[in-house]
Amino acid sequence: MGNNNVVWRRVCIFLGIASFLVASVQMFGIALTRYHLIPLVVICLAFLIANRSEVQDEVDSKEYIDYPWVKSQVDVIYLNQEDDFSEEIADRGLPVIIRNTSIHKWRATQLWTPEYIESKMSHFYNVQKHQDKVFSYFQQGRPMSSLKGVIENYRYTTYQRINLTSSQFFQEMKKTPPYHYYTASAEQLGPLYHDLYPIEPFMVKNSSWKIEESYLHRWTNVWFGPAGATTHTHYDISHNFYAQIYGKKRFVLFSPDQLNNLYLYPFLHPGGQQSQVRFDEWDHKSFPNFAKAEAIEAVLEPGDVLYLPPLWFHHVTALTTSMSVSIWSRYPEVQRMWELEKLPLPFQSHWSPRRLALAGRIFLEILINNVIGEEDASAPAFVENLLEQRYKNLYGDLLFDDKSFCIDHLSSEGDTVDSILNEEQDRFIMAVEERLSLFQQDVHRREIWLGNTAEQLALTVAGVEHTAKFLYDFASC
Repeated sequence: MGNNNVVWRRVCIFLGIASFLVASVQMFGIALTRYHLIPLVVICLAFLIANRSEVQDEVDSKEYIDYPWVKSQVDVIYLNQEDDFSEEIADRGLPVIIRNTSIHKWRATQLWTPEYIESKMSHFYNVQKHQDKVFSYFQQGRPMSSLKGVIENYRYTTYQRINLTSSQFFQEMKKTPPYHYYTASAEQLGPLYHDLYPIEPFMVKNSSWKIEESYLHRWTNVWFGPAGATTHTHYDISHNFYAQIYGKKRFVLFSPDQLNNLYLYPFLHPGGQQSQVRFDEWDHKSFPNFAKAEAIEAVLEPGDVLYLPPLWFHHVTALTTSMSVSIWSRYPEVQRMWELEKLPLPFQSHWSPRRLALAGRIFLEILINNVIGEEDASAPAFVENLLEQRYKNLYGDLLFDDKSFCIDHLSSEGDTVDSILNEEQDRFIMAVEERLSLFQQDVHRREIWLGNTAEQLALTVAGVEHTAKFLYDFASC
C-alpha cells in the first residue's frame, strides 16, 4: 500500500514549507523566539496525528493480499441522506458502496471505539475463539453432516465459545492467533443497540408486508473482530446493507455467474453455500476452473455502507480491528424456494425402493428440462456439471463402484420408464407446473436453486448415503 511512504513524504513537504516560512520571516528582519515556534510545533503535531490512520494502514497492510482474480472495484455512489434508496439499489441487483447515508447520524458511527464500548458494555458473551484466521462454518443440521469419509475431509473451523469482559475481549483481539470474534444480534448489545438509529432506511421493503409488521422481515447483526479475521467465500440468501462502523474491511465479491468457477459444497453438506476453494491454499489440480474466476473488490472505510445482493459470493477480511453491522431483509425469491420445498413430490408411499428411484429419475429429468426451458436442454448434462462442481472432489472414485441407479438396473417386468409414464405422467406434469412458477430467477441464480432442488430430490428417493450415487448414475447411464 505504501501508506508509510506517503506519510513521510507529507512530513517532508510540511517541514519544507515551514522552513520556507521561517526563512521568509527572517528575511524581513523579524527575530523569532520560542513563542513564535510554539504554533509551528503544534501544527506539526496535529499534522502527524491526522495521519496516524495512514500509519496504521501500513501496519495492517499485511492483511491485504493482491489476488489475481480481483479484476475491478465496486462502484461508489453518494446519496442525499434523506433519499429513500434501498429498494432502488436492491432492484439493480449489483453490489455498490454507498456514502453520505443516514448512518452518519448514528451515534455508533460517531462514538464507537474499543474504549467507548468498554465504558458501556461490561461483558461479551459467546465470543468465538479459533486458531485459524479463515472461518468456515459447519451446519450440523445438514443431511450429510453424519457421513463418514466425506466429513472427515471437510476442513472447517473449530472454536470455543467463551465469555470475556469487554476489556479482556479488546485486549485479546490484539494478540493473534488465536482469533477472538464476536457476532450476535444487535439487540444483544443492550443500550448500545440504540446507537444504530435509524435502521429503517436500509430495509428492502415488500409491498405485501404490512408496515407495522416490517420489523418481522428485518434483522440486524454486529461483527467485532481483529485484523486478519476472514470469512471464507460463501453466499447468503437475504438483502444485506453492510455498515462499516470502525476500522477497515475488505470484500472480494463474485457474481452468481461465477458459479461454475467456485466449486460449491453440496447443498446437503454442512459446508453448503460455501466454496471449496481456499484463497490461501488453492489446489489448481482439483479446482482448475477457479483460474477463470473474476471478482470485484470493495474496501470499506468507517461510514461506508456496502449493498450485498442475495446469492453473491463474498470473501471478507478485516484489514484492521473492525466493528460492522449487517442489516438484513428478506428476499422474496427465497420465500418462493421455501414454498417449493414444502410441495409434495408426486410419489406414493407404498412404492418399492426400486420403483421410487426409477420414478425419481423420470420426474427429475422432466423437471430440469422444463426449468431450463431450452430446446437442447439436457438434464443429464446439468446433473453431470453439478457433480463436477460440488461432488467430484469429495467422493472421487467412490461414485464409480456400481450402476445400482441406472435405468436398466432399476427396470423390472412391472416397472419400466414407459409403464411409469403411462400411469403417472399427468401427476408428474402437474407437479412440474406447480414448481415452474417458482423458478423465476435469472439463469445463474436459477442454476443454484435448481441444483439444490436436484440434491433434495435425490435425497428423498435414494437416502443420504446414496444421494451422490443416484446423481452420478442419473448423469451417466
